[in-house]
Amino acid sequence: MADRYDTFEDLAADLQEGVDYRIRSSDRGTSVVLLAPHGGTIEPETAEIAEAIAGSDLSFYAFEALKSGAHGDFHITSHRFDEPGAVGLVGKADTAMMMPSGWAAARPRCAMPSGPHCARRGSTRRRTKGCPACTR
Repeated sequence: MADRYDTFEDLAADLQEGVDYRIRSSDRGTSVVLLAPHGGTIEPETAEIAEAIAGSDLSFYAFEALKSGAHGDFHITSHRFDEPGAVGLVGKADTAMMMPSGWAAARPRCAMPSGPHCARRGSTRRRTKGCPACTR
């Protein structure tokens, strides 16, 4: 399915924060950040999983669609997800981990190196050799 928006800037110009979507984050200054850029009605329960894993110990970020609709109405592909708050958290961390969607919940996903090691500044994801999630 093609995304409706290529960048977060495009999405934010068309939709209203607090009505159509919300962003929740906790910067705890940790070297690991848990991300759920497809939370809410996009990929249900991914934000709750990320928040539960982060607890009060790790940094956390969630973009959550608040309205129902087609999956692509709010979805921005992970390697293009460039919301400034998420990019900022990832840039300060050594490791960023994204929560998988339901179909992949039982499969291990890669941990995405970030910060000074990130090959794609301005993105929350980089391709990791050998990771099936990163080669799509």
